[in-house]
Amino acid sequence: MMTKPEPDTTLDFAALPAREAEMARLLARQIRIPSTKSAPAPGAPYGAETLRALEDFLAQGAADGFRVRNLDGHAGWIELGEDDPERPIVAAVCHLDVVPAGDWTDAFTPRLDGSVMTGRGSSDDKGSAVACYFALRDLREAGYRPDCRLRLILGLDEESGMNCMAHYNEVDEAPAAAFTADAGFPVIHAEKGLLQFQIHIPAAAADEGAEPGLRLVRVIAGSRPNVIPGSCRLLWQHADESIETCDVEGVQGHAAAPENGKNAISLAMDMAARRLAEAGQSDSLVTAYQDLIGLETDGSRLGIAGSDEVSGRLTMNVGLIDLDSSGVCLTCDIRYPVTWRLDDLLAKMRARVAGHGGEVHVIHHSDPLYLPKDHPLVATLTEVYRAAGGENTEPMAMGGGTYARSLPNTVAFGPGFPGEDGGAHQTGESVNLASLNRARQIYTTAFRALDRIYRRS
Repeated sequence: MMTKPEPDTTLDFAALPAREAEMARLLARQIRIPSTKSAPAPGAPYGAETLRALEDFLAQGAADGFRVRNLDGHAGWIELGEDDPERPIVAAVCHLDVVPAGDWTDAFTPRLDGSVMTGRGSSDDKGSAVACYFALRDLREAGYRPDCRLRLILGLDEESGMNCMAHYNEVDEAPAAAFTADAGFPVIHAEKGLLQFQIHIPAAAADEGAEPGLRLVRVIAGSRPNVIPGSCRLLWQHADESIETCDVEGVQGHAAAPENGKNAISLAMDMAARRLAEAGQSDSLVTAYQDLIGLETDGSRLGIAGSDEVSGRLTMNVGLIDLDSSGVCLTCDIRYPVTWRLDDLLAKMRARVAGHGGEVHVIHHSDPLYLPKDHPLVATLTEVYRAAGGENTEPMAMGGGTYARSLPNTVAFGPGFPGEDGGAHQTGESVNLASLNRARQIYTTAFRALDRIYRRS
């Protein structure tokens, strides 16, 4: 039964053993596993490499004396405390799947420069899993005997729909309280609504009947709706029917913060519009893109720009494009304010897209998440962070989507500190092990604090 949130934050960090070298070894081993979602395999619904990452982590936990469980290749857990179903679960939740490497050729070759580890998954989210795991190691080796079951839950489909947590909810127990280490400090008490959808627009008949000249015959780019595409390829056909290939470069990044990247699709379509105009030509699909999307990242051309007081402004990313002579398909990602309604958003977009003869199809939606600042889980983690000397301690909102949407009684908490950027989803993604070690200390205290707050009566 939950008691008054008065967490014990007196753990002596100076007495904790040094962990950076151990953390680096486990993290490097995980980075070498290219755990991007792929075709299902036996016991591996998200691909063989995701299962290999999970099995490696669980083997480490078992070797160190923890209870471990593989949940049918969807997820797994490592647990400290008495194996008693009457005891509540307090959990940290991380994921071991990663986004594709794109053109980053050595993404799965970990590199350590001083205290900085570079490699795909270093900051999103294998580094976080390592920090939470060593927090449990701290407690176990200190002889701490929790009243709750303290659990590290490891998912394998966070980047592609979070079906792993749907499976977890079907086959295992929900935590009484949990934090997902897949964001930043302080506590994230609000996550914007997440909408992924496709815009389909057929080519206009006028495009086929145009006079011979410069024509855009193909545009293709992107890997995921939640990744800002870093490159885009265009194929041009000249009057003599020769084909010219043109590659436009942008800056890859995470769709939740489109201002931190440069969308190569939008840059390419802007360039295409200007080139066609200079040649005295036009293309209905390019015109539609400029009218509906343009270079903006706030959805203003779709008529959906806006914000609320709790979570801020709407953001939009075009993650994939496939354009040919028949039409265009755009796969997009929107993070919308927590007080907005999905139906209103869709109605506005569909009205604008219909003006170009197109349609909008939803492919994934996750409702907004919001817990008030005085909620016991939010208040407890806030006090833990403040006691550890954290900066900017007031709970905040973000556009990123985490497991907090998919697992009850969960909020995002760390591991990034204010001012840090590990480059999640980008080429050169990295994590500072000194900061990760600091986060591990905070997680050690958080486990203890939540154990006291959510223990049985």
